[in-house]
Amino acid sequence: MSKGLVYAILSILLVWAIISCAPPGANTSATASPRLVIKAAPGGISTVNVTVSADDLPEILLEYASPPSSIVIELPAGPARRFDVEVGVDNQTVASKYSGSATVDLVPGDSKEVGVEMSLSETKLIIPDGNNYRLVQIDNMSGAGWTTLSGTQLGYAIGEHMPWDADFDDRGRIYVANYHFSSGGVYRIDGITDTSRETISNVVSISTVAVDRENGYVYYYSGDTDLIYRRKLDPLGPEESFDPLAEPSISTFGTTGIEVGPNGKLFLANSSGNQIIKYDPDALQGSRVQAVYTTTNLIDPHDVLVRDSYVYAANWGGLDGYKIIRLDQNLGNAVGYGNDGTGSEPTPPGDFWKPTRFIAVISRKILLADEDTVNNYDRLVAFDDINGFGWQVYGTNGSGVGQFQFYC
Repeated sequence: MSKGLVYAILSILLVWAIISCAPPGANTSATASPRLVIKAAPGGISTVNVTVSADDLPEILLEYASPPSSIVIELPAGPARRFDVEVGVDNQTVASKYSGSATVDLVPGDSKEVGVEMSLSETKLIIPDGNNYRLVQIDNMSGAGWTTLSGTQLGYAIGEHMPWDADFDDRGRIYVANYHFSSGGVYRIDGITDTSRETISNVVSISTVAVDRENGYVYYYSGDTDLIYRRKLDPLGPEESFDPLAEPSISTFGTTGIEVGPNGKLFLANSSGNQIIKYDPDALQGSRVQAVYTTTNLIDPHDVLVRDSYVYAANWGGLDGYKIIRLDQNLGNAVGYGNDGTGSEPTPPGDFWKPTRFIAVISRKILLADEDTVNNYDRLVAFDDINGFGWQVYGTNGSGVGQFQFYC
């Protein structure tokens, strides 16, 4: 799964209508009225917040509980007027917020148009609930907005829909890895209520999927072929394959976790080889591995997450102090966190069962699926950083609302 900076379908057009007749050079006393017009916006816009700032101006905050057709602001002309726009969305897509900014110089007598390219800045949680044969979406760790999408709703036979991983693109479309051995593959839907799935791949036993939102690719791995695949998005390109075992530093390979980092580099959780691998798919075969992390404390890593300048590993079999491992993007400077809480429910903050899957979300928090495969415990865990601040849990084992059966 991937959380890079992306451009979304929402755009804000800033149309500058200068109303002052002051001569050039009189910027400090002249005024300008920028008009903000929302164009090509997604449905369900619930809030619009605009912040105007500059070195020589007090900050101006405009908040709208419902989307206006246009916003007119009168302010002094001058250099480096910064406009930060945040738009809240209330619909069935994965998107919660889009944001963007633009900085312009306002000169009296001038008229200009400035576009703010918006990025998907906050999302809901998309949870693959594999052994319940369904996909789950919630707004946050309170469980609000609980919505499910089952295999039968998508046209699968009973038991043939086993969502093992999920990610989303810059437009909020959801990509799902179906792990089923004969009916699996990768499909795409517009949102949690969209039952008209689009097939991305028919390769079976797909255990992980990740979207490169910066460069417009989707990556996925098949445990049936032991290959990593990718396709270009919009329009869909041909299916390419990559063989991790063709790399000299990889002697055995199997993964349930791929993450896309900056510049299209991949980070792989090699659970079979007890490695975290930095991998360049665009390099020549045989020289695609850029870095490897392995240690006796890394045991069956199931997933990876890139957050800010760090790489996090969900260390499924990790010992006390190493349930989560944080690395820099060259896979050095390891820091461990979390103890083994197997057999206890609930656990104190910082105790994990088997950290299994980082949840696809753009959020300030790190979120993952945690399960006790012996005692059949399942839950979501959220925390702020490698120190475990802001610890939250949600969910139990089962098949009802607020319940999960992730993988075992």
